[in-house]
Amino acid sequence: MNSKQEKYIKIIYSILCKLYQIFSTLLENIFFRKSTSSNPIKNLGYFKYENSDIDLNYLKEIESQKINNYLYVKPLSSKQIKKIIKIVFDFKFREYITSLTGFEYSIDYMIIYDRKNIPEKDRNVPTLKRAYSYAWHFDKPNSSNMLKIIIPLNISKTNGPLKVIDRFSSRSNKLYSPVIENEKTGVFIGFGNKIYGFNPTLCIHKDGIPKGENIASQIMFQLNPYYKWSINKNISTRKSQFKNQI
Repeated sequence: MNSKQEKYIKIIYSILCKLYQIFSTLLENIFFRKSTSSNPIKNLGYFKYENSDIDLNYLKEIESQKINNYLYVKPLSSKQIKKIIKIVFDFKFREYITSLTGFEYSIDYMIIYDRKNIPEKDRNVPTLKRAYSYAWHFDKPNSSNMLKIIIPLNISKTNGPLKVIDRFSSRSNKLYSPVIENEKTGVFIGFGNKIYGFNPTLCIHKDGIPKGENIASQIMFQLNPYYKWSINKNISTRKSQFKNQI
């Protein structure tokens, strides 16, 4: 396949993804929306929720599985996943999310992953060969209402935090030129007691690269609008490529 063919395929794929995003968003707004969205999700496209009652320290004892030289994932059983979801998505937090977005959700995907430092020489590679999603991007194909929930487990500002450009600024930023961060850029830091959420199809975002020997660990959930709060029955059996989900 030559470069011209690859260019056409990328264009067609982008168009199909955009059409899917528009159509699926429209259907969700018609059939699943409970109320209109509110600030900060409406303006920023992301939010922060602090919960000092969450205790996820036991997750450190779960042995990680190597995906590549810089990405490790903690394999979880269905029982473990449901236990974590019960801790995180208590009634108060579910109500908080619905009040912000106007939706109830199906929790469709969950992953706990560790990111290591990637040397400069290994960073300039095609998208599909990247160890994890350290370049600015939008998620696709997904609806505009899809929500990702992030819980940093050991991440400070200098330890590779996930960054999110606010919804309005994301419209004017172009992925083929340097993305401009500003005072509204979300920096997801925390040690298991802070929960973040954002719309990854509307906000440009990327995982940070830890410095030196540091390891950045976080939990990610993917939520899609549904007629009631629920857990996808296949959540523990999905075999998607890990690095394409984050």
